[in-house]
Amino acid sequence: QCTQPVEVGPCKGEFTRYFYDVVTGQCQSFMYGGCKKNKNNFVTLKDCLKACVEPRQKGKS
Repeated sequence: QCTQPVEVGPCKGEFTRYFYDVVTGQCQSFMYGGCKKNKNNFVTLKDCLKACVEPRQKGKS
């Protein structure tokens, strides 16, 4: 899920969501349209960090 590209979706809503950026290794915000999301779409920064950043940090230690 964390390696999927960010998907804004075709709808016209404006919802702040978070995705994991594989290039930077960090979670970043983006404006989500409200439909057609993929799994790299988190409601909160904390959810993104928990799913994508923390497991990678544990794997490096």
